[in-house]
Amino acid sequence: MKRTIIFITLLTLVFSCSKTDPKKQILKLEKELTEAYRKGDTEKVKKVGEEAIKVYETLAKISQDPEEKATYIFKAAGYYISIFKNFDKAIYLLDKLIEKYPQTHIAERAFFLKAYIFANELRKLQDAEKLYKEFLAKYPNSDLAEQAKQELRHLGKSPDEILKESNANPENS
Repeated sequence: MKRTIIFITLLTLVFSCSKTDPKKQILKLEKELTEAYRKGDTEKVKKVGEEAIKVYETLAKISQDPEEKATYIFKAAGYYISIFKNFDKAIYLLDKLIEKYPQTHIAERAFFLKAYIFANELRKLQDAEKLYKEFLAKYPNSDLAEQAKQELRHLGKSPDEILKESNANPENS
């Protein structure tokens, strides 16, 4: 029994020392990503983005704090959106976040982002309208509530239509 405990302890020590600390790793990857963006190196952006998503997913699994878990999932979803334009995967992660961590501050941001994706990326306007209305019902005092109302007013309109509307009615823009 004593040997087993020593073996498990040594094994844990070896594995924990051999792997890079995920929080340090993500800082390194974010720096690499910023540099790759700056240089316009799209291949490196994608490669580093994939690594960053894996690390964020790992951090979400190992963290004990629900707010941290939600933040890591949100960041992974953000990379799926900004780097890969994989809105289905992003929505999957946002739904997971909203379902598992509804009490977190980031859940309301995830809900809004999901509505935004449906409206502005997928152009599924009926779904977007429903989501924005749900958002407003669920988070009426959110700092994003005004923006959600504005999104509803502009839903399905072209930039020219929005501009004309805002010039005619500046208080509604």
